[in-house]
Amino acid sequence: MTGIGPSVWCGLRKGSEKLGADVLQEEMEVAGWPEFPWLTILFQPRKTIRAIVDSDENRYVILLVILFGIAYGLGNAVNRSYGDVMSGPAALIFAAIAGPVGALIGWLVGGAFFRWTGSWFGGVATTEEVRTAMAWSGVPTIATLPIWLVMLMYYGLELFYSADTPQIDRHPSLLLIGGILITIFTIWWYFLFWKCFAEVQRLSLIKSFAAIAIPFVVLVGIFVGCGLLTSIG
Repeated sequence: MTGIGPSVWCGLRKGSEKLGADVLQEEMEVAGWPEFPWLTILFQPRKTIRAIVDSDENRYVILLVILFGIAYGLGNAVNRSYGDVMSGPAALIFAAIAGPVGALIGWLVGGAFFRWTGSWFGGVATTEEVRTAMAWSGVPTIATLPIWLVMLMYYGLELFYSADTPQIDRHPSLLLIGGILITIFTIWWYFLFWKCFAEVQRLSLIKSFAAIAIPFVVLVGIFVGCGLLTSIG
């Protein structure tokens, strides 16, 4: 049996070097910033959030939280009929200001809290990574802003009142359709946070769900228990 000649070894070495370069290039492409993150986060949340986190860039995070807060604030103002306790314009302004402020506070506190609860199940994410997951998973809620804009243009400030709403009473179909769409996007937001949280924490979906749900169940139990003790006392 003849040995392997120098030319063959040279060819093998060059081939391995080329393969290594291709693998490195592929890893760099995977770790790079995704091309259309606003869209891919909706349908490929784990892949998208992994690319965002691995890129070590915090693009748009604060903007996402602010836009989420505006959408969430509008939803609260409408569902709780803020116009009944303040004027319609005041309800709109309050939602546009208090919503982002509340969202930023919740984002800061929630990032640290969910990093901690994730660690109970072996999660490895940093607080910053959890906050990134929280910000990007809010894209479906941000997508409701055009819906709110259309309803505001059509119904005006009646949206913030529980009574004396002639335009809504005459044409309730738009409000019904808008409400259904907003509900779908809200469910989508919860789903995305579940998957994005699992990805940054390197957890299974079951452990991720437990890390998110168990603390809330415990807190609800504490509040209910305190309420029962207070009523008994």
